[in-house]
Amino acid sequence: MACFLVCAFAAVFVFSGEESIGRTSRLLYSGEDLTAFGLVIFGIGMIGAGLFSVFSFRAVLGLPAILSDGEYLRSYTFPFSSTPISEIETLESTSKDAEVRLKDGSVRKINVRMVRDPELFFDGLNLTVG
Repeated sequence: MACFLVCAFAAVFVFSGEESIGRTSRLLYSGEDLTAFGLVIFGIGMIGAGLFSVFSFRAVLGLPAILSDGEYLRSYTFPFSSTPISEIETLESTSKDAEVRLKDGSVRKINVRMVRDPELFFDGLNLTVG
């Protein structure tokens, strides 16, 4: 939630800042409107706020960071991923992350710090995979 607020505040600050004071203003403002660089900075701030808002709203609503419906293992941490359980060879979980080895040899790590009890979650998932 804090990252969302910081990104949103930065974007609003760039957009509504004083136009005639300091070097940064000449870089961001052309006198009447934002310069191309100012628009890029504003866009980055808004995209960052949008990405972090997904995490913030999921946390506020109490939704888990990782879900499994029996067919797919879905991760709602950045980068979002969805892995078919039929493609998973092994799962190894610790208190910080889970290592998912796929049958094609690739390895994915998922941050599980946001899961309340990762060992219990992945033990249940291992029964599905195994």
